[in-house]
Amino acid sequence: MSRIDKKNINLKENHNSLGLALPYNCCNVTLEKQIRSCSKAPEKGTLMSNSYIQIVEQAIDLLDGLSLKEYQSAIQPHFPSSIGAHLRHVIDHFLALMSGSTEGHVDYNKRHRHNQIEQFPQAATEILESIIDWLSGLDDSDREKTISVTSEIDVNDTKSATCHSTIERELVFVTSHAIHHYALIRIMCGMQNKTIPEFFGYAPATITHLTKTA
Repeated sequence: MSRIDKKNINLKENHNSLGLALPYNCCNVTLEKQIRSCSKAPEKGTLMSNSYIQIVEQAIDLLDGLSLKEYQSAIQPHFPSSIGAHLRHVIDHFLALMSGSTEGHVDYNKRHRHNQIEQFPQAATEILESIIDWLSGLDDSDREKTISVTSEIDVNDTKSATCHSTIERELVFVTSHAIHHYALIRIMCGMQNKTIPEFFGYAPATITHLTKTA
């Protein structure tokens, strides 16, 4: 049984306790709906959602084995930011996309630095589980929805660009972005002598290459 079937998370409660804005329709995923969907043969759209869910679940599995100190420690001078800061950054991108899915505009410049997610593994786990619930509720029409996307592009000045995209394209981006931060977290865990899953931080194409050449 997957994580999304284990419990019906009250996302509004998570929203209030962590002070983060979650889109209203991500609160409509019920346990009954999840059970019905799991009783059917997987469809193309379901398989796509599962791929994104698996990336988020990797972070939850990692958090299960981290202490508070390991989560909060910045390994100077190699890594000025903690594992918690990296995961918060990953989560920020997912939350921006979740909000944008209802508003029609994604703003990746919105960040929640130094909040509970960055400081406490349990807070990160709660939000990651809510992201899984949102992903599990998306269908083909949701993913095909056209949106606008804004992100800063200039390292010397405050300048942003806005372009057109789709929910699907941004899902590809935020999961790829997550994997790249997972790769950094993998190194940080190694420096703290932590054992992590074999392919944590590996891109799907890299895993395919490694398994074919093994």
